[in-house]
Amino acid sequence: MTLKKFFVFFLGCAILLSCNNSKTTPAIDLSKIDQSISLDLTDILKDISQVQISTDFLFSVNDQIYVTSRYLIISSDKYGDRASLDLFSRTGEHIRKLAERGNGPGEFYLIEDFFVDEEEQVLYYKDMGDRSRLYRIDLNSGTVHDPLHIDFTYLTTRYLNGKIYSFPNYRGTFDQTNNYSDSAIVIQSTSLPFGEAKKVEGEHKYQFLPLGSTVTSYFDEITLINLGYSDTLFNLKDDKLSALCVLRLTNKMTGYEKGGSVAEIVSAYKNGIVLSKNNVEYKESERAQVLIYNTEYYALYDRKEGVYKIDSVRVMNTKIGLTDPEKHPVSSLLPVTCGKYGYMLVEHSILETLPAGFDPENDNPVIIVGALK
Repeated sequence: MTLKKFFVFFLGCAILLSCNNSKTTPAIDLSKIDQSISLDLTDILKDISQVQISTDFLFSVNDQIYVTSRYLIISSDKYGDRASLDLFSRTGEHIRKLAERGNGPGEFYLIEDFFVDEEEQVLYYKDMGDRSRLYRIDLNSGTVHDPLHIDFTYLTTRYLNGKIYSFPNYRGTFDQTNNYSDSAIVIQSTSLPFGEAKKVEGEHKYQFLPLGSTVTSYFDEITLINLGYSDTLFNLKDDKLSALCVLRLTNKMTGYEKGGSVAEIVSAYKNGIVLSKNNVEYKESERAQVLIYNTEYYALYDRKEGVYKIDSVRVMNTKIGLTDPEKHPVSSLLPVTCGKYGYMLVEHSILETLPAGFDPENDNPVIIVGALK
């Protein structure tokens, strides 16, 4: 090979390597969003219906709902003495109480996560009182099955296509400099009901997943934010974990005791991911050390076009401004994703008109339910 040919060959290899190495995770500065957008609920949900629960069952916008093709499951009063899981029809009729707080059979101490396998029509939930078991209840009959014994070393759990994915709060060894070694995101995947477990590791090494990190499952993918020194938006699909983008925040959080700014996932759907930018305040109470989240604004991460600040939401012909996000809880303003469906809890005062047949004296929020597009 002549010197000239060698130089051309070397130059070509250098250009090729440069192109390969230039593929880096994009960074988005959430503090510098130039464009705003009005988010229409019909852009996210289809086959929308409105549900009113009778006054015999009181719940609030802070309660959690899981939507299936046939049912609504409501987890109410999570930290209170009357905590329960209740089954409702898609039109709002109460069918049965599935489980409640207590020490007996079929009772729980504190539900951490719950999800539904639609093919089996079985509800699975994890109890903080015994993380070595996954409890099961048949939705159609109310039968309580024997729990599955699965390793629940990890605290956050999501369900996707017949598998559960368990996410750690941290991985590695903590030292006095507040650094975590070997801190790649690691997820344990377990097939239901008795499949073998395996671990999924991402190529990107970021900080641990502390309490407060948000994980959302949507159709065939899971989206999560790695809340810590770098707020990174991840995507998990086909057991492959990849980073979508790094979210730059002003006054970044450098430790729980410092406070700062963090981002959370509100919902995910085909075309975008709704995020909230929160200011975090650290306080000590009589019982524990707590973080107080105050939402500064909401943003839409469009999967194709970039990031927009959400200035308003249109719900059932009612336009709701988001200039004061502390006025209403997040679930009153933006859809919450659960599998193939989404829901919103809307106070009567927000809607201009109530649907026909709704009781205006019923203080329960209106539940807006639909299938995710």
